[in-house]
Amino acid sequence: MKTTLEFTAEEQEELNMCLKGWRYHCVIWDLQQFIRTQMKHGDLSDEQYECYEIIRTKLYDLIESNEARVE
Repeated sequence: MKTTLEFTAEEQEELNMCLKGWRYHCVIWDLQQFIRTQMKHGDLSDEQYECYEIIRTKLYDLIESNEARVE
């Protein structure tokens, strides 16, 4: 597949976001894996575990709502 995107000079920020989108994906993936590892193998107190759980839930909610909006 071949796609052509055109941006004006004023749209530099949007162009950068399109070109670097895969980097943001990698950051989110790495964060998910870090949270998972901490919850599964970390020596966490109940309070720390609950904090990770809240953050993980929020992250998944944000991902889900973003994907739903894009479709």
